[in-house]
Order: sequence, then structure tokens, then C-alpha cells
Amino acid sequence: MIGNATRSPGVINLDLADRALGKLMKLRELDLSHLGMSWPLPSSLSKLGNLEFLNLEKNAFRGNLSSLSSLRRLQYLDISYSQFEGQVPEAFTTFDHLTWLYARNTNLRGLPSHFPWRRLRVMDISHSNLSGILPSFDRLTSLTHLRLEDNKITGFRGAMPKR
Repeated sequence: MIGNATRSPGVINLDLADRALGKLMKLRELDLSHLGMSWPLPSSLSKLGNLEFLNLEKNAFRGNLSSLSSLRRLQYLDISYSQFEGQVPEAFTTFDHLTWLYARNTNLRGLPSHFPWRRLRVMDISHSNLSGILPSFDRLTSLTHLRLEDNKITGFRGAMPKR
């Protein structure tokens, strides 16, 4: 695992420049949470196609999420307490392995047109300024925890998953 100096005192220097990060193509876990970083995400993140775990929580990353669109093996994604803006890219609907999604306290304005994540167990998109009608939850058959509070959601397309 790379990152999180608060929990990994052995990390002395971590070069996140595009050229260095893009060389870690076999990397499966990247935890950059609680580091106080405040720049746009490096575009080379898109080269980390084997990434299964990505935690960017409690940083001031800003911009859009397009550099994460090719991370189709992600099982865990936490972008909470960030400055990301705009729509969650439609490409996120290809994340077939996504099991945990945390996006609380963000500036996101919209979600993909549908939620196809059959393996998704936990989704927390609370306190994220989301508004309007949410996509159908009918394919989220594994969902056990859902947090939506403190948004401006006016309804849902389709039905909630049946258990």
C-alpha cells in the first residue's frame, strides 16, 4: 500500500507526479486519505487499471472525476470530503466490481443515469448537494447500507431493490 503517512510512518517520500504515478500499473491499493492534498487529480491515475482500492477521503482534491473513469476493477472508492465538482461520469457505470462507494460531503451535482452495480453493498452519498431525481436502484440487489441525507433529492426513478 502506498500513502497515508499518518498511518504508515515508513513512507518518507511519495512522488505523485504524473510520470511517477503512471509507472505503478500493477498497484492494487492506493490510500491517500487525510493528507491535506489540494490539487487536481493527476491524469496518470487513469493508467492504474489494476487498482481495486482507492481512498482519497479528506483531501481538497478538486476538479472532475474523469481521470478515474478507466479504473474498472475498483471495489472500494472513497472521495468523501473533497472538492470534486460536476457530474459523476457515465463511465463509472462500467465499474462491475464496485462494492463500497463513499462520496459524502462533496460538491457533486449529478450521478450516472443508472446504477448497474449489482455487487454494491454500501453507498454513502450524504451531504453532497445532490438534487433532483435519483436513478433507479433496482439493480442494486446487494445493497445493505444507503445514506442519502442532507441532499435535495426529489424522488427516484423506478423501485428500490427488493430483498
